[in-house]
Amino acid sequence: MAPGPRPSWITVLAALLVAWAGVVTAALQTTGATFSRTTSNAGNSFRAAPSFCGTTTVTADADTAIREQQPSSNFGTATTLEVRSQNNGRNRRSLLNFTLPAAPPGCAVVSATLRLFTVTLDAGDVYQAYAAGGAWTEGAVTWNTQPPFGGTPATATTAAGWVSWTVTAQVTGMYAGSNNGFVVKDQTEGGTPPAMNTYASREGTNPPQLVITFG
Repeated sequence: MAPGPRPSWITVLAALLVAWAGVVTAALQTTGATFSRTTSNAGNSFRAAPSFCGTTTVTADADTAIREQQPSSNFGTATTLEVRSQNNGRNRRSLLNFTLPAAPPGCAVVSATLRLFTVTLDAGDVYQAYAAGGAWTEGAVTWNTQPPFGGTPATATTAAGWVSWTVTAQVTGMYAGSNNGFVVKDQTEGGTPPAMNTYASREGTNPPQLVITFG
């Protein structure tokens, strides 16, 4: 039997175009699945899928310790932060502030963690992290001028290395209202015997971190 006529280049090109169109269509369908909603002229809103939100870590842009026994002194340039419980008016607290990253479009805070790196350790103390209720500046704040704080604190037990406080509620409130940073203090101040932990400040190695996950 004689061989049939060979397909023309036009026929081959047409077949390739059909196959290519199928690949593109499948790719577009897969890409479209990553979005929760698309825009249109009818005014529908666009929101990125959770995979576009992600986690961001920021370091402190202001931090300092404040000392009850030196109520008018400022320690904003120190390389360590201090938290202490001691009687006779010798408690110490630390203040920290972070510039909050903008939330990606369509995303909200899912979790937030405050992290401090231990320099000197008194293990087993329970420390509280509150949202500060007023403005303060690193180079001027003292025990006498510290901001107020209140509400339910985040708590963590002191340990070597990085210590973490779950501050999701505090950070969510900062996005909704005012961001004045954090106050970190001993759960039970005025203790005997005294107990103190120090942490790396932003001027030292391993500066304080705020880790925020958006979803």
